[in-house]
Amino acid sequence: MQWHELGLNFQEPITAGDAYEKMGGGFVLQHLPVGVMLDGNTFSPIENSFAIVRGPTNKDNRQIVFDYTSDHYHIVQPEEIIAAFDAKVGVSIETLGFLSDGRKMFLTWNLPNFDVVEGDTINLYGTVMFGFDNLFSSRLNILTTRLLCLNTWRMALSEEVTEKNKNRGRGTIYSGKHTNK
Repeated sequence: MQWHELGLNFQEPITAGDAYEKMGGGFVLQHLPVGVMLDGNTFSPIENSFAIVRGPTNKDNRQIVFDYTSDHYHIVQPEEIIAAFDAKVGVSIETLGFLSDGRKMFLTWNLPNFDVVEGDTINLYGTVMFGFDNLFSSRLNILTTRLLCLNTWRMALSEEVTEKNKNRGRGTIYSGKHTNK
C-alpha cells in the first residue's frame, strides 16, 4: 500500500533490500567541493566546503543540493543503510520511505506487542530514521509510532528523550552524527 506516494507499507514479509527494489530504488548522494562560477568560468573550490548533492530518483530527475558541510561529513548512501539493516537486523520490514525530497529516510519493523491490561495492547515498532542533510543524524528507536509520512515522523520524534523533556519515551537506542564513520 502506498502512503501519500512517499513510501510503501508492506503487508507481506519483505526484506529492506527487496522493499527498496519495489520502490524503484532511491538515489546516489555526492559530496562535491563548492566553488564559484562567474561569467562562465569556474573558480577554484572553496577550501573545506562541500555540498551534499542528491542525484536523480525514479520520480524526480533533478539534482538537489541538500546542505553544505566540511570535509568531516561522511556520506552514507541509502543502499548502505538498507544492506546493513538486512545484514545486522535481518527481519521483515513494514514501512520504508523517503521524505523532504529524500533528505530523510525511514524504515520500521514490528516488535512484540504487549497488553497493559487485557484488551489494551501496545504496538511497538523498531525504527531507523536517517537524515542525509547536515541537520538530522541517524537514529535507531523503539517507538509506538509506525512511520508513514512526515506527520508520523514528527510524532516519532516527540516520543524520544530530549534534554527539555526527560520523561518522554525512552526509546532511543542509538543516535549518531555524519562525522562518525
